[in-house]
Formats: sequence, C-alpha cells, structure tokens
Amino acid sequence: MGLNQFLSAVESKGYKTESAATEIDHNISGRQGKRIAILAFGASAGTAADAIYFMTAIKGVVNGAIASGASTVVMTAALTDPAANAAAANDQIAIEKTDGTFQFTNIATWTASTLTIVLSAALTGAVSDGAGFYNFGIAADGHPAYTLGAAAQATEQLETGLFYGGGRGYPMKIQLTNAVDSNSIDYVTIGFIPI
Repeated sequence: MGLNQFLSAVESKGYKTESAATEIDHNISGRQGKRIAILAFGASAGTAADAIYFMTAIKGVVNGAIASGASTVVMTAALTDPAANAAAANDQIAIEKTDGTFQFTNIATWTASTLTIVLSAALTGAVSDGAGFYNFGIAADGHPAYTLGAAAQATEQLETGLFYGGGRGYPMKIQLTNAVDSNSIDYVTIGFIPI
C-alpha cells in the first residue's frame, strides 16, 4: 500500500553524534503548503537504552515585525507546548523568517502577562508581522518516541510515513536524548507531502 499521492520533495539527514549528555538534534524546516513525513530512520545506542523523539510543534503568531539581531518576540496570544503546558524557559522553538527559512533555538524567558518571549539566540534574519512561531516544548512533552535498546542499532521505514509534522508548512525536530553514551542518529529520510 502506497502513500496514494506523489511526494513533492525528499530530503535526507545524515549521520550525527554528540558527546554523552548532549542532545542530538536534526531540525527539519517546513515547506510552504507541504506536510513533513518521516519515511525512514536509523539510530544507534551505546551501553544504555535511549529514546529518539519525533517532535511536532504548536503554532503561534508573531505580533509585529522583528529586525535581524533582535532576541525579543511579542506574540498575538498565549503560547503553549504540545502537552498544553504554558510556554517556558528551555522550550525548543522554530521561527519563520521573512526569507522563508526557519531559525531553531530555545526560549530563554516567557512573560505571559505581556506575551513576550526572549530567545536564547538572536535572530539571524528579519521576521515579518504575522509570521509563524512554532513551540516544540521539550522531548518529554508527549512527543512520539522510539526506544533504542542498549548496544543496538534500530532502523525503521514505512512507505506511507512513520511520523508526520503538525500541519502544512510546519517544521519538525528529531531528537535523541543521548543521556549516557555517545549515541548517534545514523540517517533520516524525509518526504514532503503536497496536501
């Protein structure tokens, strides 16, 4: 059984590792009018079991244009994460810049009374009024996880997609907790579905 529609694009992410206790991330930028589908992945764990998370986001909207180099963002409404928690420091986010690319970073502070977020890294490009602001929260916020056995490699694939992005144009994040050993994400195959 196939996907029952053509993919508009396919993208691959290659091998990535980090030292123990450093999360391993693959950030996947959204594409206008397309939904992300994770078609295949491979990951390896060292002496301890680990988990790889397929993180989707909740979309918020930026209130007012923001210049490149700024780190303060004002939202149009209160922001939550995928587990319906209020936005908080260390939540992982992506913000859509005016040029259509995404910047992935974290929330340093969130002030609910003024709907103001300070980012942990300054913007590398301008952001338009009404741009998408995507909150992934943290890995433990209810994201689908795949458990890797100790001292094992896991590979999975499914032509119709294993995991999907939150909606058309939404970015996605793949994260391996990498808590004990120097583990790796060996590869990821991503399809973009025109829906």
